Amino acid sequence: MELIVPLTYGDTGEPVDAEAFMILEEKLMDYFGGYTSHSIEGGWRSPTGQRLRDESVRYVASTDQYDPETFETYARGIADAVKDYWRQQEVFYKVGKQEEIEKDSAIFI
Repeated sequence: MELIVPLTYGDTGEPVDAEAFMILEEKLMDYFGGYTSHSIEGGWRSPTGQRLRDESVRYVASTDQYDPETFETYARGIADAVKDYWRQQEVFYKVGKQEEIEKDSAIFI
């Protein structure tokens, strides 16, 4: 699974508290046995044409412990929780075999 998590809340732009990241990382370890993360930044154009940028953390986790359907269920549950708690309109995540993760289409929820 690949999950991109912004450093700020979607509605206020305020930094997300460190405890939220700690809880997310615990869930990734509980469900998948571990994770890799690194800082990234990105940009987009708003509906009004304004250029916007943000900083995020990219998490990658994989396991062969579950069948694909269960893995997808856990991954989507984590992405849904991030979307709700981080108050985001969309959250980027991908699910696929580790060697295929870069080829899979992205899922915005």
